[in-house]
Amino acid sequence: MSNVETANVNPPFFPEIKPSDTISERKAKVLKQFAPRIGEKTPYDSSEFECTSPIGEDARIALVKGMVSLPGTEGLELFRASENLEYISDNEATHKALDRMYTGPVSEDPNSLIWSRLFIENTHNSMAVRNRLRVVKEEFVNHMEKALAGRERSFHILSVAAGSSRAIMESLKSLNGAVSDRIDLQMVDSSNEALTDGQQLAEKLGIKESVQFTKSNILHITRYMKPDYHPEFVEAVGLFDYLPDHLIAYLLEKLRLQMADGGAVLYSNINPNDEQSFTHNVVGWRRMEYRTPADLARLATNAGFEPSNIKVIQEPLGVYNLAVATK
Repeated sequence: MSNVETANVNPPFFPEIKPSDTISERKAKVLKQFAPRIGEKTPYDSSEFECTSPIGEDARIALVKGMVSLPGTEGLELFRASENLEYISDNEATHKALDRMYTGPVSEDPNSLIWSRLFIENTHNSMAVRNRLRVVKEEFVNHMEKALAGRERSFHILSVAAGSSRAIMESLKSLNGAVSDRIDLQMVDSSNEALTDGQQLAEKLGIKESVQFTKSNILHITRYMKPDYHPEFVEAVGLFDYLPDHLIAYLLEKLRLQMADGGAVLYSNINPNDEQSFTHNVVGWRRMEYRTPADLARLATNAGFEPSNIKVIQEPLGVYNLAVATK
């Protein structure tokens, strides 16, 4: 992967921006350079992984580096020049911003829509969010198909601070045909808004009878679980980007003790990548804890999981690592 900080970008990929240029003028200059490279709309709901920026990696690097190079808050102000991108910037670290990247921009005027698509469809961090969703779906379905095979008992699924729990809910719908009375999902979040959006998604997908919603601080999560509640699968995706190691180990250990024997916990963390400055200085999201694949494995061993029962997966762009730890 090319490094934005050191890449030798050949002009004229990113246009010259003058201090006197208005936001509209700057936006027009950038679109003049990059809009011709934007093809058909990304199929956001596709199961296929996104492996390269549609506008080309050279252009992506130039776009990201150019935005980062703008002084002060000028890059942030320019990025926010559409309703969709302003929404993503304002809703940092929430399921609302992620859902906008999962499903694509909502309707805008054509000029603003192409500006939104330029970033949502072509920056690695946005593409990788969708790849992460695909990995979660694959791992969850694979685990549950094995668990369900030849066994008649019911299974509990737990989603921890996962916003609207989109990946698990959409996968649950695909599984819940003949086994609808055997799988239930408990969604736990500290945000009323996340729980409400999760309820709306469950109703839209037709699985609301299979989902329970609990408001709780993540550190107190086991207080709301009955002694005989032992989830077969636990999802904790997106949460650990903002937590220190000792809190992650504490939470993972609590989950391990609560899980069913043979159950699995799936969690993720952002990996060091070439769009870090762009994410924080241009998109405007707060700092995160960047962790390598080895770091993710260590978090599980610190929580008492056996090293042989830990699998680390990197989505194709290398922006997110995911780990599956089995009890």
